[in-house]
Amino acid sequence: MPVCFPSTIEVTARFKSLRRYTTLCPVSERLHVVPEREAEARALLETYQFHGTSSGLAFLDPHHPSNLKIGILSGPNLGVVTASIFESHSGLLLRYDAELRSRHLPLFYARSSWITRLDYAIFSCDSER
Repeated sequence: MPVCFPSTIEVTARFKSLRRYTTLCPVSERLHVVPEREAEARALLETYQFHGTSSGLAFLDPHHPSNLKIGILSGPNLGVVTASIFESHSGLLLRYDAELRSRHLPLFYARSSWITRLDYAIFSCDSER
């Protein structure tokens, strides 16, 4: 999974906020065209990478206005995710609590019903970026 900057969410959200004020928006959804928003939306399409998806944002292809494109935009890759995890652990805080007690350190009280969520991501960087 690529790590991008700006993120897919940021670029696509900005394009979405501009789209309805441009000729890139399908006529059925279009509001009035604002030249400044049109220019910025077209610049986003030229600057960032398009990824076709079935659940993305719909817009008219600037080079072929009769073609509808559906997808998202993302910035250039900073690197690639090499490892990631998102897990729930029961008992993790209890083990931490027990370790503190065994070392006679200040007590941290944990209930056995508490669930601990653990997540991380490690990515390798593009050395040229």
